[in-house]
Amino acid sequence: MNILIVGAGNIGYRHSQKVHKINEVENIYFFDVDKKKYINIKKKIKSKKISFLNNLDLKKIKIDLAIIATTIEKRYFVLKNIIKQKPRLKNFILEKIVFPKKGHYLKTIELADKNKINIYINYPRSISPFYKKLKNLMFEKKITIKVKGSRWNMLSNLIHFLNLFEYLNHSNKIRFNKKENNNQIIDSSRVGYDDLLGRITFINSIGSKLILINLKNHTKPSIEIDSSEFNLSFSELDSLIYIEDKVKKKLKIFYKKKPLTLQSNMSYNIIKQFINNRYLNLPKINETLQSDFVFLDLVKFFEKQYKKKLYIT
Repeated sequence: MNILIVGAGNIGYRHSQKVHKINEVENIYFFDVDKKKYINIKKKIKSKKISFLNNLDLKKIKIDLAIIATTIEKRYFVLKNIIKQKPRLKNFILEKIVFPKKGHYLKTIELADKNKINIYINYPRSISPFYKKLKNLMFEKKITIKVKGSRWNMLSNLIHFLNLFEYLNHSNKIRFNKKENNNQIIDSSRVGYDDLLGRITFINSIGSKLILINLKNHTKPSIEIDSSEFNLSFSELDSLIYIEDKVKKKLKIFYKKKPLTLQSNMSYNIIKQFINNRYLNLPKINETLQSDFVFLDLVKFFEKQYKKKLYIT
């Protein structure tokens, strides 16, 4: 099996970190316009399977799976270029937020349908056994999810939780609640990008809420999920998670592992699954439209409010 990774930054590196150890993986090809990023990967991964391309001329290279981990602005054009060169390449994994424009999503779905291509989006929480178990508890029930912490790059990372909110509660109508919005723009911990400090709230058609809070003072990241029947309060770093049964007034163990594994482990498992089944458990692009479009509308709202373009990782 041959894998192409476009984007040799931190995420691209994480995808390859353990995947190169899979016996069936023969080659991992990296491409990035910034060739200095190759140095970091060469230092950290000593594997003959990994090679670095000078350009994206792929005509003579056999590829079974392409992972596009570029910045948001470049991703659509890179994808379009690869599809044009490799019409027989049928499987892609895209990082998120996928595109900066809704039109790029619609054109990509059109391309995918026309060429019978599978385009998966790397939303790992939707394939986590922990969150799958949670989904059975809260499917179509009125809940409140609160994500709280300090300096956690809320503007870039909130898309993960919007997608999770949609996945857990199965709602087709999510909207940004402007009345419960109190925030300011700050510099992201990643140089050259923006973040939001404060609170953002989303509500869906059955009255469930997603509340995201980014604090200035140091606060341990936490997630609280509350309903009339149960309550969970945990960190994704916890290896033992309890649930409070409000009806029986009992506290019991809900899960005995960390809810989310490292990206390197997830990539390993995803590629193994693809090798065995030729199918990935990640959501396809048409399944992520609602959460992604809500996010793009939110960015436009803040750009209009603060009268500046927001730069998002």
